[in-house]
Amino acid sequence: MILPIYIEPNPILRSPVTPVTEFGDALAKLTTEMRETMHNADGIGLAAPQIGQSINLFIAEFDSQDADPDDKIPFTVFINPEITWRSPQKTIFDEACLSIPGVMGPVKRPKKIVIRYQDLSGVKREKSLEGLAARVAQHEFDHLKGVLFTDYVPEERRSYRKAPEYPRI
Repeated sequence: MILPIYIEPNPILRSPVTPVTEFGDALAKLTTEMRETMHNADGIGLAAPQIGQSINLFIAEFDSQDADPDDKIPFTVFINPEITWRSPQKTIFDEACLSIPGVMGPVKRPKKIVIRYQDLSGVKREKSLEGLAARVAQHEFDHLKGVLFTDYVPEERRSYRKAPEYPRI
């Protein structure tokens, strides 16, 4: 089922999330619906607050046939994530967000990170990410803290494009 995506300035996008403590069918169903919603909106990451859920969870996936193999991200569910290390090397890249349709801007972020999280079974995992995967994880992790990419981009540095069509709140 395609879920509506909450749009800035909806207060849920700035609200604290609660840890996920229940693992099971309901959580798996939610992540499946999040994946369908993300694909429908042509996104590569989606955090639970963006679909109205104040829980500590995000998903990411990018597997375009045209993509550089280093930029591919297998579908991953990050539950109760924590970034434990950030590289001192930074990169700047134009980011966009499904919750701020039509807006883009350059964001400087660490090139590499290490992230700890739980999977859908509650098993603790750790991944080293770099490039696009690191950027997407940091962007979505920010959503769980009530931070949007536009918080890093002054108004004069933002660019605008036609906003894609998808269900919004």
